[in-house]
Amino acid sequence: MKQSIIQHIQSCLPCQQHNISHTKKAGRLNPIPTPEGPFR
Repeated sequence: MKQSIIQHIQSCLPCQQHNISHTKKAGRLNPIPTPEGPFR
């Protein structure tokens, strides 16, 4: 039965489209300070 369920989920398009990712989302980005003069 477990194999049948796995096969159904892998072949079901709506199941794949609504699959929730359990990975941690990326945090906020920190801005890079703008240089005051040309690069040395």
